[in-house]
Amino acid sequence: LVEGWTVNDSKSISEADQLAFEWLSEKHKELVEEVVKNMAEYRLSEALISIYSFVWTDFCSWYLEIVKPQDGTISKQTKENTVTLFKNICTLLHPYMPFITEELWHALHEDKVETDCIVSPFPKVESFDKDLIAKVEQAKDIITMVRDSRNKHGIRMREEIPLHIIETDRSKALFELSGWSDIVQKMAFLSSMDTTKEDKEGLVFISGTEKCILGITLQEDSSEMVEEIIKELEYQKGFVASVLKKLENERFVSGAPAEVVEREKAKLADGNERIKILEEQLKQFKNK
Repeated sequence: LVEGWTVNDSKSISEADQLAFEWLSEKHKELVEEVVKNMAEYRLSEALISIYSFVWTDFCSWYLEIVKPQDGTISKQTKENTVTLFKNICTLLHPYMPFITEELWHALHEDKVETDCIVSPFPKVESFDKDLIAKVEQAKDIITMVRDSRNKHGIRMREEIPLHIIETDRSKALFELSGWSDIVQKMAFLSSMDTTKEDKEGLVFISGTEKCILGITLQEDSSEMVEEIIKELEYQKGFVASVLKKLENERFVSGAPAEVVEREKAKLADGNERIKILEEQLKQFKNK
């Protein structure tokens, strides 16, 4: 599968690996919908760019890193899941790269030489789990924010630190998703991860509408942090204003599909929640 990885038949698939497979399977369905739509409208380059992004960003940069074993061994189910995902990629890419995908396909079917990628059925458009995709995308966002915080403040990438997330209905729903916290803890190199009802000392950042606190003490000028919060607050206020302007436009509301309008309303609610969190942070700094 990957050089240096071996399959352990007695090893069970972890919750994190299973969730990673379910997430990428749902994202693949989302991708198929986008590709089929673009191809039907003869936007072939846009379709290929979408596939390219899926392969390099979602499959290579995230999925393979999530399932990457620390001891060099993976479960048989993880291997089968990964092969399934790779076969789906080959089928989707075949119209663009027939010879390369055919070669890769046969490398995956050494025991079935009669099987050809060209005769594999092109995936059909079907519904996908938007909520599951959104939750794993937020896990990716939190991981990225932790990594950025490490880089910015000179914290070693593999130095384990705790992460606390302020408890809300949304944050509790994230933790209830099997394997979700395991992915974040592994990929962000966290010593622990939990929800809390009370603010804690540490480095604060916002992911979506969730207030996250890295349990570290920074020897940093608080005025710089206040400036960052003010800058982000101004950005969020501008974002909310632009969404509100759109929703106040009767032509947009009456002419746009209901799904689009609801999506804009969700953006407005999330933006207002982020503003509330930032204003609370700013107040705390000023009261120190």
